[in-house]
Amino acid sequence: MLEIALEPEVAAVYCLNLPLEERKTMWDLGNIGQSFLVADLGGGTADLAAIKVNAKGTLDIIRHAQGALIGGQNINSAFFQAIHESFEGDLFKTVFRDPIELLEMEDDFEHKKVNIVSTKELKCSINLTVPSQFRNGLLQNEIRLTEEAKKKGGLQINRDKLLFDPSYIKEYFFKETCTRISKEIEKMLKLPELGNVSIIVLVGGLSGSSVVVSQIKDLLKESFPEVRVVVPTSPFRAILTGAVLYGHNPEILNSRRSPATFGVKTNSLFDAAVHKSDKKWIHSASGKAYCKDIFSVHVWEGELIVLNEKQPVKKYFPMDANQTEVKLKVFMHSARDISLDESKVLYTSDDGCTELGEMIVKMPDTSKGTNREVFVSFVIGAEIEVKAIDETSKEEFEVKFEFLNTLNLCKQKEENELGAQNI
Repeated sequence: MLEIALEPEVAAVYCLNLPLEERKTMWDLGNIGQSFLVADLGGGTADLAAIKVNAKGTLDIIRHAQGALIGGQNINSAFFQAIHESFEGDLFKTVFRDPIELLEMEDDFEHKKVNIVSTKELKCSINLTVPSQFRNGLLQNEIRLTEEAKKKGGLQINRDKLLFDPSYIKEYFFKETCTRISKEIEKMLKLPELGNVSIIVLVGGLSGSSVVVSQIKDLLKESFPEVRVVVPTSPFRAILTGAVLYGHNPEILNSRRSPATFGVKTNSLFDAAVHKSDKKWIHSASGKAYCKDIFSVHVWEGELIVLNEKQPVKKYFPMDANQTEVKLKVFMHSARDISLDESKVLYTSDDGCTELGEMIVKMPDTSKGTNREVFVSFVIGAEIEVKAIDETSKEEFEVKFEFLNTLNLCKQKEENELGAQNI
């Protein structure tokens, strides 16, 4: 069976399996009852998850944030921006039109940037594989530093080498990226449910940079002086090794906050005091007034759910006495940063609602008319599984949706088809 977990989650699994001596140097990371924040800093995104070690020694994901578009690639972009602003000459403009040589230069910088030290006392020279025409232009003075670059003094030329001052590197290459990452972390730490978080664990390739770690520590210290920032010995291995460990023991992840609200589309008896008037329709067989497009919620966004455990069951009934099947449409609602009011009616036509799919429940025995129950429940784990049982025939039906794909689906058009009702 395929098991799916998010990168910060498996990084937490990795950290829990570190040697005791190393975890002690990380402020006893992994103790029972401890809450910590994992920040996976990669090339394109910074992914965050707040995690608590429960009494059983397994992990509860108390908060997960989708990746912010900030990472090592932003530092690369800042590097090239600095190069463009620091040099002049007609040959310079020609050289930087060759995409292959630019990619080689970026690849060289990508490997060397994590080894740039944060020590103020040391000069930091980077011997980059610059394009051959660029090297020749430097030697022949056809490519030269601008007067503004000379005044800044952070970048110097030594034959075919570019020499950078550490303060220049931190200010112009790393600062903006580290500031944006810190703001994402601060935004998480300010959430009420994260009040007990005292440790931030940095993992991922970018966390191997001492400059990144040092700047994030300094920036967070201003707003959260009591929070400790730690990095495992091999931060770049945390995801891959953690994924392997998780694969051997998926039960290590006990629960997580639901990233969205999940439920099914149904009909309810119309109540003018509660329902929207434009949702009212009259059932021809019974003459009763119903409200359509009701979002019958099974799991609320932000609700702490035990993974792979059946959620509370709800029951539904066919609309017509001779109806031999019920079509259950499964919906997701993402409120993003907006808190849902569980006392108000949610409609499947509301903004933020997305249809995930549908399930046909066969109900061939019509002897009880509309007094036939369909029991529906959700199970959320690596997949979102919806199960339904026809109470009369005892036949079970199920439909599954990939967990990660559900958050990226676009809103689909509503279809007025025969469905179910709940009383």
